[in-house]
Amino acid sequence: MLQAMFERRAKIFLAILCLLTLVLLARAVQVQVLERDHWREQAVRVMTRPELIETTRGRLLDRKGRVIAEDVACIDACVDFRAIGRHPDPEWVNRLAAQRLAQRLGGNLRQLDRQVRQQMLADERSRVLTDIKIMWET
Repeated sequence: MLQAMFERRAKIFLAILCLLTLVLLARAVQVQVLERDHWREQAVRVMTRPELIETTRGRLLDRKGRVIAEDVACIDACVDFRAIGRHPDPEWVNRLAAQRLAQRLGGNLRQLDRQVRQQMLADERSRVLTDIKIMWET
């Protein structure tokens, strides 16, 4: 009788444990499969929330009223990752060379003879690569 009561309680406990496990698994499936798009959007929204913080602090003065520090406008820098490394992206170099050449010629690049145009583009490509090399040396 004592053995039967123990087995019955163990079965009830295991049934409750299995039921809780099924509830957790069902919730995991709901969140990961059924509501996947919603939670992905929420994650992107939280991770990419832009916030502009003004950093102006004004001037710092010593006890005699002389300026000892003040905010100075700075230059924003932009990095083009295609120019980084020992071997820049060849397509990018070609496009940049064509843009520079077209700008120098006033947009009349297509009017040139094909062979002349190719030679001018090759010269401009070498100038672009030289400029990148100089940039990394300074």
